[in-house]
Amino acid sequence: MKGRIRFNVSTLGCRTNLAEADRMTKELEMLGLEHVTLEGNPHLCIINTCTVTQQSDRKSRHLIRQAISHTKGGEVIVTGCYADRQAELLRSIPGVTSLYRNQDKEKIVVDIRRELERWEGSLTLKAPDRRRVLELTHTRALVKIQEGCDQGCAYCIVPSVRGKPRSLGLDQILQEVEGLIWPGCKEIVLTGTNIGKFGQDTGEGDLAELIKVLLERTEIARIRLSSLELNYLSPHLRSLVMEDRRVCRHLHIPLQSGSDEMLRKMNRSYTVDQFVEITQEMQEKVPGLALSTDLMVGFPGETERDFELTCELVRKIGFARLHVFKFSERPGTPALALGEKVEEETKSRRSRCLMELGEKLALNFKQTQVGQILELLVEKDSGEGRYIGMSDNYLRVSFWSPRALHRGDLARVLVKATRGAEVQGELVASPDPRAAGTAITVVEPINNRQGEQRCKESWWPRRTQERRF
Repeated sequence: MKGRIRFNVSTLGCRTNLAEADRMTKELEMLGLEHVTLEGNPHLCIINTCTVTQQSDRKSRHLIRQAISHTKGGEVIVTGCYADRQAELLRSIPGVTSLYRNQDKEKIVVDIRRELERWEGSLTLKAPDRRRVLELTHTRALVKIQEGCDQGCAYCIVPSVRGKPRSLGLDQILQEVEGLIWPGCKEIVLTGTNIGKFGQDTGEGDLAELIKVLLERTEIARIRLSSLELNYLSPHLRSLVMEDRRVCRHLHIPLQSGSDEMLRKMNRSYTVDQFVEITQEMQEKVPGLALSTDLMVGFPGETERDFELTCELVRKIGFARLHVFKFSERPGTPALALGEKVEEETKSRRSRCLMELGEKLALNFKQTQVGQILELLVEKDSGEGRYIGMSDNYLRVSFWSPRALHRGDLARVLVKATRGAEVQGELVASPDPRAAGTAITVVEPINNRQGEQRCKESWWPRRTQERRF
């Protein structure tokens, strides 16, 4: 019966949700279940919901209805932040068979396994398939290192549904990263509700110490950071980004507003001057650094001048990518008591202006990379010698290669041109020399961290250990 059980894991929202969904998918496949899309009419569906905005609530309800329709009387399990906030509402929906709070999410697969054992007797794990495990990592594997937040931003409902900061243990994180290296994963993305809080509750060091341990004790080729609050970008962490090429030249630092008055009302923990000082230092010392950010428009009391200050600051910093959100009222958050609501039409206009500015800045950043040699992680074979890969500074590049490449290879590519939003290049070095298992000489591109060309001897033995579960 195991081979005939189809399942689907669908998720909305943040990278923490995505990391949790990836893990559940892998674990269920290890039990012998078949992963399908919703259109594949699964017997079992897990919905990992989001509630960060009103739109997220609507999307969560829509996805739940879709799952109920496609499972045709099967199991529909709902979890995530919307399930935490609207548990009674979701329990009343015909077709929702189980509900798990965020703090109980780890029990989902345990309970499914127990149910399978009850029907099928003793259950034996399948041997892991390297190719399938790598497919489930989305090329860049998400590694959850903590969850929960007590930052207290006036607009945010996340602390009430994710709880206080809780870090995973260092050994657990190391084991997961080693398990991802085993099938051939080259890049991990450290993610969580507020990754800057890592280690504060366990005493195992902070985020910078975690990265240092991963660099020293694993052979992962790239470490990327997900969203990181400015006040946790410590001097130690900044030095790691500046000095170690295995730490990706991409930082996503939420700004929210370029007005000190708005930042104060939002209960953000920095000023505009502090944000400029740190980001400009990073841009000066890390050539090719991509900075991306979150921006909120329409927060209660935001004036036209506040919005203009935001636009001015965004231009000054020159972000490579903007994520723009309209303020959304969330029950129980301090922002509801502020009054001075901004009209929806004004929110929409300001959102459009920032998104248009973001498109121009993104194009400007891409053009600065023309003539640079970037190391790309191959994501897709487009056919006829064309491939698509992601650089460490978060550029997706379409490039030509005279030799066959595979998903997950690392390749050095010269950026030749931009065509609209597309970045184009061509291969200039053999793919993924670090997987060869022999001593090699790597010629660093001209745009290295110190800005000078050099050679170095590298040793990257092939991993042979079994994956631990």
